[in-house]
Amino acid sequence: MLKDLKGTIILIAKFLGENSAKLIENTQILEKIIKESQLESMQQNQTRWFPGNALHNESFIRKGCARDWKNYLSREQSDLIDELFKQRMAGTEAENWWKDEMRWEDEEEENGEYKQQQTEEETINNDSGMESGDDEENCFESQNRRDSVTSECYSTTSCSSDTSSNF
Repeated sequence: MLKDLKGTIILIAKFLGENSAKLIENTQILEKIIKESQLESMQQNQTRWFPGNALHNESFIRKGCARDWKNYLSREQSDLIDELFKQRMAGTEAENWWKDEMRWEDEEEENGEYKQQQTEEETINNDSGMESGDDEENCFESQNRRDSVTSECYSTTSCSSDTSSNF
């Protein structure tokens, strides 16, 4: 989405099907979706994402940085989400949409792709309104943040089947 917001919105709308694909044919509706999908717009009124105090006083829409999820999820939590995503998206055009974004650094280093990915992320961040002085530290906080997330919230044993079916 950081690389091509409009293109990504169109891709997702087509994937969702007939009604969504028809809506984006209307340029006014498409422009409104693009405007409402921009980071600044999504950061406003956080309660529209979660009612009440479900966020425990944290923002759901944070920095708009590529791969910031690594600051909030452990490797185990990420692998669980990846597995559910692969199961549910297998055989669809969405199957490989976020393949690069779902990788961990050590996997990239093993494949010699980490440095290239960093350069691409710097370009994306600069294109998305981040100042050129912003660095990886602004997007990738210490591992302590994700370690402080309550593990029971993401535990496979504490998730009801109703919750897991929403993926």
